[in-house]
Amino acid sequence: MSAKIDDMDQLDSELLEIGLSAVEVRVYRALFEAGSATAQVVATKATLPRSTVYGALDLLKERGLISVSGAPRRQRFVMNEPSALLEMLSKEAARTEKRRQTATGLISMLAPQFKKCAWQPTRVNYAEGKKEVERLLYQFRPLWQASYRRLNHFTMWGYQDHTFVQEYKKWHEVAWTNRDPKQQIRLFSNKEGIAQQRAEMISGREIRLLPVGIEFASSIWIHGEYIVLGATREQPHYAVIMWDPILAKNQRAIFQFLWQATEPDSKKLGMLPTESQESR
Repeated sequence: MSAKIDDMDQLDSELLEIGLSAVEVRVYRALFEAGSATAQVVATKATLPRSTVYGALDLLKERGLISVSGAPRRQRFVMNEPSALLEMLSKEAARTEKRRQTATGLISMLAPQFKKCAWQPTRVNYAEGKKEVERLLYQFRPLWQASYRRLNHFTMWGYQDHTFVQEYKKWHEVAWTNRDPKQQIRLFSNKEGIAQQRAEMISGREIRLLPVGIEFASSIWIHGEYIVLGATREQPHYAVIMWDPILAKNQRAIFQFLWQATEPDSKKLGMLPTESQESR
């Protein structure tokens, strides 16, 4: 006995929807049309290799959708009642619930250790063009502030190229005049005049000229767990913002070393508390 359905495409689509693979759908449909058949007949009707069909038939049997009769070398495969589809879903739902409960237990076991783990995957964001760079900087300001609070470390370190100050004056003024009151700023710069002007406008900010022989081609800021790179000397401008606690910590250490290595009588612009006074 064989069966026919007017819309076989709909049958295929809905079998896929409830979780059968594409191969299982072709085998299930071929068996549905045949009613009862050997693996060879199913393979012919489904236009699939017999080895592939055997694998799909085993899966359909495990799902409870088909049955097998006859001796091993004369096996015939028969479709079970269509209600077996609901039984299959009920069994899968029960297995899913069991896995969910197991996962909940695993979370309780793993979460405390995960919080102690220093490594997290790096996340990188990129923007090109002045408008997009400015948009990205505004977007990430709240995340930087949250990172400072999370670390209980409120000092921004880095180097600020004079071209960034010239090109992004509005963002610069908004960002630094609306920062967390605890935040301090320690930056190197390559232009004394512009650095002096910025330092006078913003409290808690100290800028030093780069030591002789050291040159940066772009701005680099360390905002808590974030590293910000901004290239603004040439068009198009671009910025890269990277979230990586380990790399940020390393970069912060480099700039702290440069800061400490700067001679006490080197030119300083603005005032900043000493390292021992800094909130950590």
